[in-house]
Amino acid sequence: FLHLLMQLAANPIHSVRMMSAKALVALVPLTEYSKVLASLVGDLPPCGTATSHNTLHGQLLHIEAVLEAGLDAGCLIPQELQDVVKSLEMKLWLVSPAQRCPLIQAAYLKIVSLVLSLCSEEFLCNLQLVLLAELETSPTRLMIGSGIFRRATTHYLCAEAVRAGNIHQLERIGRLLLCEDLDIRLAVLTWIMQDLSCKDQLAGCWILKLLLV
Repeated sequence: FLHLLMQLAANPIHSVRMMSAKALVALVPLTEYSKVLASLVGDLPPCGTATSHNTLHGQLLHIEAVLEAGLDAGCLIPQELQDVVKSLEMKLWLVSPAQRCPLIQAAYLKIVSLVLSLCSEEFLCNLQLVLLAELETSPTRLMIGSGIFRRATTHYLCAEAVRAGNIHQLERIGRLLLCEDLDIRLAVLTWIMQDLSCKDQLAGCWILKLLLV
């Protein structure tokens, strides 16, 4: 049945791809989550491979669904999960300028956000540099999912700035958050309203003060 679900994952209709991911979680036994997750991540193409955007987006939706369900159920084998994370780190290109589909970029970022505590510092540093560069670059043309990806990127960078408490990161992000991009400004306001814990941390207070000046 996995083959059939992968065919649905490549469907050009977004809702069908979403449904196939939900179906996958429902059909895979908990004891098989680690194996299926490793297989899905292993099937992600290397940079430069000609792959349909719909297919790649569907693959990422499947990975996200199984990973999130496995983490919630606590059924993922620790060592195998760490191997999956290492494989995901090697796919950084999925959120870089090499991949110009915002929906794919946003899906990859969401997956990584589920396992941040297991990611290497080197990867997190490289990821932040890629995302900062993305926000500093004005879109040359509107693409489906651009707003979604830029808002997700802003949320991630805000949260990471608070977590790390690095003043240089905060200053650079602070300048971005005061730009004219409406998607970024909206993302900042949403983050402030949703992540109230940021107000209780020194770095969070610094960002809030900067934004409200």
